[in-house]
Amino acid sequence: MINFFELSNGARLADLPGYGFAKVPEHERRRWQHLIDHYLTQRQTLAGLVIVMDARRPLLDYDWQMLRWCRETGLPAHIVLNKSDKLKRGILTKTLKKAQQEVNDYLSNATVQTLSAMKGTGLEQLQQRLDEWLTEG
Repeated sequence: MINFFELSNGARLADLPGYGFAKVPEHERRRWQHLIDHYLTQRQTLAGLVIVMDARRPLLDYDWQMLRWCRETGLPAHIVLNKSDKLKRGILTKTLKKAQQEVNDYLSNATVQTLSAMKGTGLEQLQQRLDEWLTEG
């Protein structure tokens, strides 16, 4: 299922199913992949892709698959390393720098940030990125 959220300015956010750690049968994972592929290839109005990852396990195979799609289409990506409150400051800093380096070496129009939904840190940075995408054009 794709969940849509309409904003006050008429723009929409689409929440695509993530399945990195979902405990579902393989046929369900394939169905989700087909749904995501169809959505990403058919939407002409996409402004960017926010890819939310667990800061403790960033850049898994599925994440790279999404980044490959962005690279092939030229769509910008914004990587959100969520659950940043679960890591100590030094480890989080190293994780962020490593993710930034790997992503920027692969995709020139990508940004990376940390976020803690629990503590609310990083929300302003994410909002700024979305505002940039949703007010362009």
